[in-house]
Amino acid sequence: MKKNLFFAAMALTLSAGVFTACSSNEIDEQNLEGKATGTTYMSLQFAFPSNANRAANDGQDKNDPDYNHIGKWAGKDKIAGVKVYVFDASGKLEASPYFAETELDFVNGESETTNLVKPKKGIRVTPGNKTVYVVVNPTPAANTLLASEATETGFAAKYTSSEMVFQKGGMVTDPTSISAASEVAAVIGVGGEQKEQILMTGEPAKNVSVTAGVKETEAVGGQNTAKVVVKRAVARVMVSSQKATFDILGDNPETPFETETNYKIATVSDIKYVVAQGERKLYFAQQVSDEPNLWAYKTPASSFVPTNNNFNVLDGADALAAAQHYDYSTLWREHKTIGISGLQTPVKSDYAGNLDNITADLAAGLSGEVILPNTHKYGAEADNTSYRFGNTAYVLVRAKLTPTVIYDKNGEDKIASLGENDNIVLGANHIFYTDREAATLGKKGVKGQTTQLFTGRKVLYYAWVNPDKKSKGWLNSPVVRNNIYHIEIAGFKRIGGNWNPLVPGDPSRPENPDPKPQPDNPTPENPGEPDNPPVDPNNPLTPTETWMAVQAKILPWQVHSYSVELGD
Repeated sequence: MKKNLFFAAMALTLSAGVFTACSSNEIDEQNLEGKATGTTYMSLQFAFPSNANRAANDGQDKNDPDYNHIGKWAGKDKIAGVKVYVFDASGKLEASPYFAETELDFVNGESETTNLVKPKKGIRVTPGNKTVYVVVNPTPAANTLLASEATETGFAAKYTSSEMVFQKGGMVTDPTSISAASEVAAVIGVGGEQKEQILMTGEPAKNVSVTAGVKETEAVGGQNTAKVVVKRAVARVMVSSQKATFDILGDNPETPFETETNYKIATVSDIKYVVAQGERKLYFAQQVSDEPNLWAYKTPASSFVPTNNNFNVLDGADALAAAQHYDYSTLWREHKTIGISGLQTPVKSDYAGNLDNITADLAAGLSGEVILPNTHKYGAEADNTSYRFGNTAYVLVRAKLTPTVIYDKNGEDKIASLGENDNIVLGANHIFYTDREAATLGKKGVKGQTTQLFTGRKVLYYAWVNPDKKSKGWLNSPVVRNNIYHIEIAGFKRIGGNWNPLVPGDPSRPENPDPKPQPDNPTPENPGEPDNPPVDPNNPLTPTETWMAVQAKILPWQVHSYSVELGD
């Protein structure tokens, strides 16, 4: 077995420094009552959260989260603005200033994984205890969510809710569509000049004692400081490959009385990837799960588990629920009508779980795909985990398949004349054919065998974003905000699937860019596709048979990393 490498999440490393406030005129404009009533000044300090060493069973609330963690990365954040909400001891909104990018100072932090952001002014308020909330890079939807709340009780309910409206994502047919995560995370610039403008929220600073008579310069200097921590609202997924092409080795299907292990069955090339089944909504501020000792953080769809065996049925209960909860628009990234679609998988042979090598490419603009978090109840056994194929964020790898031998109806090998985008067929006997008729009625065929049609020679593989095991046996794969997950493809161990059942609804629906092929005229002699899908949405992450094998290691962004051989 080839060694597998996987890059998992990076925690947000924005450590916002002393935030000073806006001018008295700005406070006049933004004070709820329209007047500058403050007699003293306060400032803010942002820091990346330091999680407990002892964590939930899924280990996602540790300072170094479980599953393939290799380190932290400060990121390349663009802070376009910061919105601050200050509530007094009675729960009344006292000030809500906004700091634009020009009102912020950006400096290096205490370490390479820390960035500091310091506003240039102070917030004028009255003395007393305060509760302070912060939103970094607020979007119009975020402002709308919080705009009408004048009391801390009402504001807190909104700030911790999943009520922020997302306009994009879901089930689409438009290759240019925008994902839900892209509404709160944007890449600004190109290449090494790229910066990321991402919505960030966090726990409020409570019982902040603000003393009287503090001047603005004194607040900027550190007096009356409210300390707040924030996290990026999204997770990021990156994929790379050790090589541009891989051979699939195994048993020669034409020698039934011999068992080989090194026969070249096929070659995989033109490797692309997309990411899917991130959620379509998020809790505005990260929320602890209902069983915090078992699993750390919940997401809006954490309770959904497909169990009705109708995930791939038009208007099935599971299909309707999954379409409501999850984002499949990302399956259409870089879509092409001919050839292999998806994001180009860069060839990187020097990662091997090395933080410096990974972050160098991140800094150079290899940013991958952003998705909204997706977590479920942790379980140490298949019977008590809530993670399933049909509710867990996944990477779909698409590639071009070139068999070693392919037979036509006359039993002749046609590999020399195989076209770049020709369809190919795999029989249940594990032999490749030029078409279904050759597979069932040809000289080398088997009458009545099922066949898989690989349209344009496209083959599909799956990888979990953050699996809990280093090899086959994974049961949980939590995707948590403020983490970067990087998967390195180390090999392909078998022939993958020919269509993607992890899109809810009818297998041939137009919203699925990898639909189930339909036979023209199925007969008992030439029945077409197998009844069972390549993977079952109802299965736990390690069913009896699966399509990938993983060995793991894990990037504030927290960075995780693992290598994977696909197709086991």
